[in-house]
Amino acid sequence: MRLLGLNSALLSASDLDRGRLRLGMEPLARSLETVQPDELVVVLTHHPLRDGWLADQSTVLAWLQANAHVHLAGHLHAADVEETRSGSGGRFLRITAGAAHGDPQPEGIPAGHGYSFAAVVPGPGPGELSLRLWPRRWSDKNKDFRPDQECLPRGRAHAEHSLRLVLPAPGG
Repeated sequence: MRLLGLNSALLSASDLDRGRLRLGMEPLARSLETVQPDELVVVLTHHPLRDGWLADQSTVLAWLQANAHVHLAGHLHAADVEETRSGSGGRFLRITAGAAHGDPQPEGIPAGHGYSFAAVVPGPGPGELSLRLWPRRWSDKNKDFRPDQECLPRGRAHAEHSLRLVLPAPGG
């Protein structure tokens, strides 16, 4: 497994920076140049690679879709999971974390406390891997964290996402 921390907040001063922030191609290329075919690549950034936060968002996203398996981001304070599929058939999983604090949010997004935890588990086929995700949200009425039903399949306590990485067979 390879964790790549990329600083999307380096140039940020406020939310007015939307569309002006950049990751830059040099740190991205340097981070990905030694990735091995059997490595699970998880990328972490503060800002999501959507909604125009980064000026170089489309270039960075194309690189990550080709070279990474999972992207973890924050900033939006609303938990979400999205699997994208590129024209070449590659899959890429985007996970946006919930907020550890419940500041009021713009555009009608409800404030709330939440977090997720995940595990990489064996997938359905030989050598396949899946990411199992348990999103949690604070219940003010019950005064504890509960499964976040907005981010889960009906009747399930976790979501499971197939990763496009297939490990070689042992001894092969």
